[in-house]
Amino acid sequence: MTRFHFGRLVPALVASACAIGSSPEVRAADDAAAAGIGEIIVTAQRREESEQKTSLAVSVVSGEELRSAGAVQVRDLSTLVPGVQVGQGGAVTQIYIRGVGDFSATPITNPAVAFNLDGVYITRPQAVEGNLYDIARVEVLKGPQGTLYGRNASGGAINVITARPVVGSFSGYAVVDGGDYHRAGIETAINVPLGEQLAMRASFQQVTRSGYTSDGSDDDHHQAGRLQLLWQGDAASLLLGGDYAHVGGVGSTGVILSPKAQGITSAWTSSTDPRQMSSFYAAAAAQGVCIPSVFFPTVNNPGQCPALAPYPPIPGLPPAGPYTSLVQFPTNPLNQDNRFWGTHAQLDWNLGATVLSLLPSYRAANMDYNLLPSGLSYATPQDSHATTVEARLASNAAASTHWVFGLYHLNETQSSHDTISGGLVQNNRTPSDQTTHSNAAFGEITLPMTEALRLIAGARYTQDHKSIDGSVTANYPSVAYLPLSPSGIACAGMVPNPCLLETFSGARDFSKVTWKAGVEYDLAPEHLVYATASTGYKSGGFNQAATATPGSTEASSFDPESLTAYALGSKNRFLDNRLQLNLEAFHWDYKNHQEPHITLDGQGQIAFAYENAGTATINGVDFDVVYQPSSSDTLHVGAEYLHTRFDTFAYDVPPNAAGLPFARGAGNGFTSFDPFSPLAANTACQTSAISGGALTGGVHVNCSGFELTHAPKWSGSFGIEHRIGLGDRDRLLLAADAQFASQRWLAIDFLPSERAPGYVSANASVTFDHAGRWSLAAYCRNISDKAIYMTGFQNPFVAGYVSGAIAAPRTYGARLSVNF
Repeated sequence: MTRFHFGRLVPALVASACAIGSSPEVRAADDAAAAGIGEIIVTAQRREESEQKTSLAVSVVSGEELRSAGAVQVRDLSTLVPGVQVGQGGAVTQIYIRGVGDFSATPITNPAVAFNLDGVYITRPQAVEGNLYDIARVEVLKGPQGTLYGRNASGGAINVITARPVVGSFSGYAVVDGGDYHRAGIETAINVPLGEQLAMRASFQQVTRSGYTSDGSDDDHHQAGRLQLLWQGDAASLLLGGDYAHVGGVGSTGVILSPKAQGITSAWTSSTDPRQMSSFYAAAAAQGVCIPSVFFPTVNNPGQCPALAPYPPIPGLPPAGPYTSLVQFPTNPLNQDNRFWGTHAQLDWNLGATVLSLLPSYRAANMDYNLLPSGLSYATPQDSHATTVEARLASNAAASTHWVFGLYHLNETQSSHDTISGGLVQNNRTPSDQTTHSNAAFGEITLPMTEALRLIAGARYTQDHKSIDGSVTANYPSVAYLPLSPSGIACAGMVPNPCLLETFSGARDFSKVTWKAGVEYDLAPEHLVYATASTGYKSGGFNQAATATPGSTEASSFDPESLTAYALGSKNRFLDNRLQLNLEAFHWDYKNHQEPHITLDGQGQIAFAYENAGTATINGVDFDVVYQPSSSDTLHVGAEYLHTRFDTFAYDVPPNAAGLPFARGAGNGFTSFDPFSPLAANTACQTSAISGGALTGGVHVNCSGFELTHAPKWSGSFGIEHRIGLGDRDRLLLAADAQFASQRWLAIDFLPSERAPGYVSANASVTFDHAGRWSLAAYCRNISDKAIYMTGFQNPFVAGYVSGAIAAPRTYGARLSVNF
């Protein structure tokens, strides 16, 4: 197991370099450097202010930095912001901040990090993609944002702020990018004045790239466009915007983590690579995941099942054999065809002492994708329609007391038609309709007590109403049609027609008051210290399954989770504005943690369900340093230390219809001819048999004491830029950086294969700029071709077969930028 060492960072940086800020406007960068570190204006607290004056841990990435780093997918933020881990569950983007996030790729996914586009909350995690173009900046807010951002921001928030139209200016840019893996990309924007008070901005991005993995998956084929119209009056402004994105191609299916077939050495070998088929079936056969083929005479899927397996005799049948594998290695094509569009408006009206802001929006998502995670097939046509309205009344920017009060409403309807197949062991269709209505009232005030001392207080009341209606239908062939199965009596006579296994429905209300309190103190004009306490809330919800009551049609549900964070920080400038040092120490209490896992629902059906599994403690330190030793050089170091621990993390796995436990496997182990007779739980957590109550015969799984997933003890980046003048008009920019992270868990089984090794990934670029008008850059990223794993998932029926998402290998290319 590879371990991370800080001693590797310096050689990596010296030996290689990276494009963290190769802006085409190098002359502007030179001017800013000569004047010291420039101010970064953020709107993280719903008002414009210097990032150095905010009592928040906020990391800001400019649009130029995104382009220079090749960040066109949200998961690329992992390489730019310490403490952020972004994985990919097929089409679903899974964002974690300091170990708090959500691991799921189903319609009930409930993110713990709020993603906002120009102030509009994006409800579906698939729809965050296709938005990183023509960007002014990305703000990453670390820690719960329950007061100003509300529900589903217990881990933090990511604000994507696009470039707005500018009145009275005709300008624009075009960027063309090409590289290996047949990468070809274009990004362009144009700003057109339409009079003294009116302007329009149109922008577009298209990226085409072949897949990084052996089967051609993990590619990128997307097109996106945005149109904005701004009216700027003397006391008011109105912004109207519309956007569209299409994300197509093959998509991401993950790479194999364990066990790799003999002869496979590349980390970018897909979990569906044909060479893995023999390894998959060998593991399944060794665990007895086989069934006499007499039950399904028309099915031919022998896998590596023995000709005559040592099953006990089956009453009324001849000696068992030959055998058919219950699981099936996926060979169906991987694809995605996801379309997202939306409209929004923002009215800002200066009333003198106050400013009124109204932000209505509508967003729609039409998704059709097929995932193949770790030997399963998951297809999910899904639609989502969401409307939001936010109204805010805030103090004027010039006021000494800053306050904001507001109302918020969200309404989302979802429709999905999931089909989940792992072979004969499961072949189910789960259509469902869901609705979410959320209302909130909020307020926050920063009150000056003296010229240097300010108090912060804020609160938000949120009320959510959720409902769900759905069913589970078995498709033939599957074990649901066997008389020995939990639903065989109902399905055996329906061959080959689909068989209704269960229906479920439910409605629940959730409500929560979240709050923030703190103090800010200016030690000097360039030195701020602060202490804050704040809370976050992630809404509860429903599973696509029924409760444990026999015959129940009530949908099982889970409660909200909450997080309370305490922070002590300091933001500073030294050496005539040439050295910036920001520090924050934090302590988080994480309660009612929601975790999805494979289980049997109350009607004996296999389900991927959420439950409230426990509590955790997160402690750490975050620091960020920017130093400009000269007008030609900029150095940046950002790092975060995390110590995480599940104080309590336990869940119960029900028994199957035969009264035997079901956990991390559904093979018979050659001890029973019941295909649902299971394997022992394949987890590093402690397990014990449940001997009393409704779940007698099940398994109690206790993972207390483990670190949180996606929470490396160390993570961060180093970077350096050096600018060389070439006469009066031209500049050469040399840039280098490296990102790093220590070991971290990828999944809650806590198996050795789910422990990702530490890494250091270095990058380099060189940019020639001509008078800020055009530039040409060459770059190489992940120079050492380091395998950087982001997620892990164990096949629920073949114990120990684990796949996961992986970051890009070594890539190189060139970029031409033109400004006008």
